[in-house]
Amino acid sequence: MTDRLMAWAEQNNIKMKLVPVEYIRAMPADLERFRNETELDTRQHNALHSNINNIGKIPKKTRSVLIAACSYAADAGGDNHIIAEMKAAGYTCRKGVGLPLKRIAVQSGLADYGRNNITYVLGMGSRLQLESFLTDMLCETAEWREPVMAPMCEKCTLCLDNCPTGAQRKDRFLLDSLKCKKCWTCSTCCPMNAAFL
Repeated sequence: MTDRLMAWAEQNNIKMKLVPVEYIRAMPADLERFRNETELDTRQHNALHSNINNIGKIPKKTRSVLIAACSYAADAGGDNHIIAEMKAAGYTCRKGVGLPLKRIAVQSGLADYGRNNITYVLGMGSRLQLESFLTDMLCETAEWREPVMAPMCEKCTLCLDNCPTGAQRKDRFLLDSLKCKKCWTCSTCCPMNAAFL
């Protein structure tokens, strides 16, 4: 990434990782395996199907995917700034649409999974939004790992114990999206979010 873009991101508490597009293009096999081995509700099944299809639509000229995380409180216009900075440096850049953002963030090392597919970024907690950008900037090497759970989540069950609808379950990793009312109880009771609420 350009020095100017990195400086702007740091100033605005936006975390980013650049990964070679080949890593993303190889994801459908793992996503298919996950879909076949995991209990999914209709919404989750359709979202995963859409993610897989959208990976196949990444333009051939794309060389890297930039994944970015910012807090919900961040000023609007960050997407446009990232695109403008990349273009000013001589690269093509456009928003990625319909990619598996949480999975990319976790596998790139930008985030860790919490319980029930909640995603945490160091220094931001889980109250954040993820965006992806497709660029022809070359990224030859980058961290790419198996999906991991945040160490603090391994023994903590506060989010499970406090979920008012039972959307978070002990018997599966994904929350039940049909029961989730987006009340943010899981987020507000989480010790990893205490500094960011």
